[in-house]
This record gives sequence, C-alpha cells and structure tokens, in this order.
Amino acid sequence: MNHPAAAYNVGSVERPWCPGGVAARIQMNANTDSTIFPTTRFTLLARLNDPAARAWGEFFSVYGPVIYRMARYARLSEEAADEIVAVVMRNFVSSVAGGFAFDPDRGQFRQYLRTLTNRSIGQYRRREKERAAGRVNLPLESVADEIGEVPNSAWAQAEREERWQACLERMRSSSVVSPRDFDAFQALALRGEPAEKVARRFGVTVNRLYGIKHSVIRRLRQIREALDAEYGEV
Repeated sequence: MNHPAAAYNVGSVERPWCPGGVAARIQMNANTDSTIFPTTRFTLLARLNDPAARAWGEFFSVYGPVIYRMARYARLSEEAADEIVAVVMRNFVSSVAGGFAFDPDRGQFRQYLRTLTNRSIGQYRRREKERAAGRVNLPLESVADEIGEVPNSAWAQAEREERWQACLERMRSSSVVSPRDFDAFQALALRGEPAEKVARRFGVTVNRLYGIKHSVIRRLRQIREALDAEYGEV
C-alpha cells in the first residue's frame, strides 16, 4: 500500500513561495519573535501516520519553502535547491513510514529538520565535487571543508519571512480584504512602487492608499496571532 505522502510529487517541487522574502519588507513590530515559523504541533506530526489525513499537504507547504531558502542561502542553484527539498522530504517520508516518532526532550522539531537539510546540502556538494574531479567514492574528510552548515541565524530569518508569507497567502485566500486593496498593498508595501503611481492605478487618493496599507498590516498581525495559536511550539 502506498504511503499517503506518495500523493505529493516531492520529486518535482512547485515553489509558490517567494525566494526574495518580500513579506519581510512589511514594516511590522520591531520586537517580532524571529523563531516562530514554522512551529509544529504534535498533532500535525501525529497525523502524518494517518492515511486518511491531509497532514502531508500541510507539512510540505509549511516546511518546503524554508528548506528551499536554506539551499539557496548555501549558494545552490534553483534546480539544486529543488532537489534538496525533494531529498529532504523523501527522506522524512521514509522515516515516518519506518515508524519515526519525534522526542521533544531531544530538542525542537525544526532543529531536527535543519540537520536533515544541512546533511542533504553537504551530500549534494560532495557529489558535485566528485563529478568535477572525475572521481567516485571521494573520502569524506577530503571534502569536509566544502560542506558548511547553514547557520541558525539564517534559518531563523527564513522562518520569520516564511511565516509572514504564510500570513499573506492566508489573507489572499480569505475575504477579510478585497482583492483591490490587497493588490494595492502589494504594490505599495511589498514591491515599493511610488504611492502616487499606485493610487492612480487603483483609483484612490494617496491618503486612502496609506489607510489601506495600515488596515492590511493590522489584519496581517491578527492572522499571525491566529497562526501562532494554531501552531504550538514543540
């Protein structure tokens, strides 16, 4: 019987996220916690073993973007970063199928996933060096200096930006803000277009445009609070 995760093509990963982290351009509270995303509920991890659950789709959408960003931070190409996402997810799927059970006493789940990601990046670099050298079975110690782990600070930065990106996506799919106001907000706050130009395009005054911006930011904060409540730290 196929594992429920087989329904998701981790070998050909779609990237609906934004590698540039445009959500980070939103000027939010300076005291924003930089480590809140992605937090993981025990219930989410537990539901991965349920063939009838939709937890795998949620899991991939939460963690795929952060893994991709870490691979890009490590200076891998987009194609290589896609491969890293697929490999990490495939390895985790195998772990779950083999009876994986996360032990919170050993640390946070994100630390476990970061270890998997760094390991996959290191293995990819070793393979590339072997190809370039025209050799196989290159001793590990000879390429140790090429591995280099993604630092915790970079992972935390990606977590923060992807959490805001998740808030944007949730807002986009809801009715709390009109499509016009959301598009105007994106143009002004995320793409940095001149206020006068954006106001003319959407048929509003500049003052109204800034009112839209502040309203959207306020609602984004509310959405983030809801996500914080939804995802409990492990």
